[in-house]
Amino acid sequence: MDRLPPPPQSLRHQRVTRVAMAAATAAWAFPKALMEGWWPEASVEADQALGALLADGLPHAMDTAGEPLLDPADVFNTLTWAGQNGEDNLWRRRRMTAIVNDLGARARTTVRWAGGASAFHVSSSRTFDLTGCAHGQAITLRLPLPLDGPDHRLIRLDASPCRTSGAGARVADGRLETRFVFTGETKVTLAADMELAAGDGPSHVGGLDDEHRRLWLRPIEGFATVTPRVAALAEHLAGSKRDQDAVSAFWDHLTRSFCLGVVRYDAFRPETALDWALDHGWFDCQIGCALLVALCRARGIPARLVGGNFLYRTYPSNHFWAEVWLEGEGWRPIDLMSWNLSLGGELRDWRDRFFLRLEPRLVSQRMPRQITGPSSIKFPPSWQMLQTQTSDGLSITYTDVDSGASTWEDRISVQWLDPPSPGDRMGPASTQERAG
Repeated sequence: MDRLPPPPQSLRHQRVTRVAMAAATAAWAFPKALMEGWWPEASVEADQALGALLADGLPHAMDTAGEPLLDPADVFNTLTWAGQNGEDNLWRRRRMTAIVNDLGARARTTVRWAGGASAFHVSSSRTFDLTGCAHGQAITLRLPLPLDGPDHRLIRLDASPCRTSGAGARVADGRLETRFVFTGETKVTLAADMELAAGDGPSHVGGLDDEHRRLWLRPIEGFATVTPRVAALAEHLAGSKRDQDAVSAFWDHLTRSFCLGVVRYDAFRPETALDWALDHGWFDCQIGCALLVALCRARGIPARLVGGNFLYRTYPSNHFWAEVWLEGEGWRPIDLMSWNLSLGGELRDWRDRFFLRLEPRLVSQRMPRQITGPSSIKFPPSWQMLQTQTSDGLSITYTDVDSGASTWEDRISVQWLDPPSPGDRMGPASTQERAG
């Protein structure tokens, strides 16, 4: 892989204090530290890494006390970029080693249930900040839940009722939602505790009908837009290759020519996201998989974007991947996480780990029809995400860059489950169980 240009930077995103950034960096590089009781040591090493970045000229702002203010995207992308270019840093030494070890541990210890699925205990919550809502305003809030399917189903779901203004919560396909009238309570939480059985990827018997083929060949769908540059690239890479070879060519190009990192979504309009990625050589999981989907659609190969969460105990973060339709094989998954696991394609055994195959994921969205849907709390035009470790999983907070106001916080934890006793069967949760 050629040496990539440094990631693009933005002065307006430098809002996170060094103390908070050290905590986020420790969670990023040492995902097991808090769980195993060595968080102080991880925090010290993370802060030392920040000090080295600042000494090397990492752009930053200063607060009124003279302390540096940092941008998480700058920090994480710079560490990733430095590691990809052969420098010793937290990305290569710590973060990817920890995640690879977690995957290896899961593969060694997880016992499959009947039908080949694995089972997990997942706790998930989303706390919304309603500051700024008007008294009497109609509010809708949603929390992603697993979509039921042939290889992905709920065994048990306990949904916590929303305890504001007498509102309750109801379960819909792929989400928990509540609706109420705002009366002044500024923090509202939706939570779910569930047991989930998941296989290694999508399951589809038969072919695609004309309606669904057209749906997953649409040239414009959010970020997955077939721009002239995307169409030209698809033609250049695939030529007259058969579908699977064309998809392989797209995969090789994305692995070889891009860096997977953190993207600022206010840097482009949705319809130009893929051209922005082509210009800069950087994408995150959503933009990268949208590019793969658009390349496939440009070649007449049905493809779709899928959203959900990793089912790894130390890294249950939210995530996006892709599914492509191959005649005679059905839907096949592709996950750019392999770029990280292989250190940018360097480790051949990990490079294709998630190409046309997958490990269990929590699936909450399959674009464009199976989606969580919008909440009344809108994402601001310019926002920032910060992940920190909790005693049993992750906290993921989203804030408005311009005002510093909170949008919402997600908390999620994952544990592996042993198979049921002989005679027990895995099946979908009942209506009573789903209601919680």
